[in-house]
Amino acid sequence: MKSRVNQYLLESWFPRARGQPLELDLIPLLQGYTPEHDDIIPALASSSTQWQTLRTWLPLTFPSDTIRGRVPLLRKLEIGLPGPSYSFSPWASNPPWEPISGFADAPQLREVHLSGFTLPLIRLPWAQLTILNCHGQRDSDCVEILQYTPYLETFIVYTAGSSYFKGLGDLEVDSPESTSRAGLVRLDHLYTLEFSKMQQTLTLLNSLSFPALTRLTLSGVGSSFIPTLLAFIARSGCSLHSFSISAYYPISDSQGVKWLAALPTVTEVSLDHVAWPEEDFAAFVWRMTTDSDFLPNLQTLVLDECESNVPYGAVATMLASRWHGRRPGIARLRSFQLTLPVESSRYYGPPPEPSVLYALRVLVADGCRIRVPGL
Repeated sequence: MKSRVNQYLLESWFPRARGQPLELDLIPLLQGYTPEHDDIIPALASSSTQWQTLRTWLPLTFPSDTIRGRVPLLRKLEIGLPGPSYSFSPWASNPPWEPISGFADAPQLREVHLSGFTLPLIRLPWAQLTILNCHGQRDSDCVEILQYTPYLETFIVYTAGSSYFKGLGDLEVDSPESTSRAGLVRLDHLYTLEFSKMQQTLTLLNSLSFPALTRLTLSGVGSSFIPTLLAFIARSGCSLHSFSISAYYPISDSQGVKWLAALPTVTEVSLDHVAWPEEDFAAFVWRMTTDSDFLPNLQTLVLDECESNVPYGAVATMLASRWHGRRPGIARLRSFQLTLPVESSRYYGPPPEPSVLYALRVLVADGCRIRVPGL
């Protein structure tokens, strides 16, 4: 009944749009997906020439002929399959349905978000895309899609491993060998990569080369990713300017120092939910203070929800050494932010001493942007 009510409301509302470009977000209407929802998109096909943005679930049985060649204004498409296991099903590479082709002729389409779709399941004008967001595919599926996106500028990927799909039936999952067989993909225009994975590996990077990459964001990957990351950067020959990581796991054995030391070109670093052992955090601050080869171009440093006992005195000394510009070849650290976990019963050491706060306020008065607890 809810589906029929939503369909009626939409059909009643569209005539009032009077030819204006439409930005449609149907996901809230389609929560709790049922087969009855399959009727909504075809019912709205009469307005497809007005679609500028479309966000919806899209079943594999979607009748593409209802909109094929009739989406001239569509610039952003966000579609997902109504089920998490489609791209991992044994038939995903040879589906029993015809691929969805309704969006294959969309001259303005530049940004696409795909949840669960693999290349054999949908036809899109891949060569004209500049932004691609993949969610829930295997690494090899992502590599296969990227082979058809030569002008991509931003790639956001959230891949899931076999542990996520336990209990969903007979699923085909990736292995490092299957990903490598997909071949190496080089994208010369891609400058932003955001990568999240539920398994703590970076297998996908083994098949990629992005020479123009300047912004890299990683989330949910394990501490063993360092060799893969460094090999990817060396293979790409890129000069990173911005590096962000959300870890949610302990970084031990000075791992943080190791991977940051390999990124001398970055000007912005953001570390979120990184659980530093106290001695390793101290080693990081010491390197920042004394080593002119360690992050020499850094201008912005963000440590959000830092899970470590913070040596505030050493941090203040580091900030002063990086701010005053008295170290040849070292850029000014113009912005520093450190926050502690908001909801935590753990004790993260005493707050900054008054003398430390005074030293930090002197830097702030001089123009350095600093945010630490108690300041």
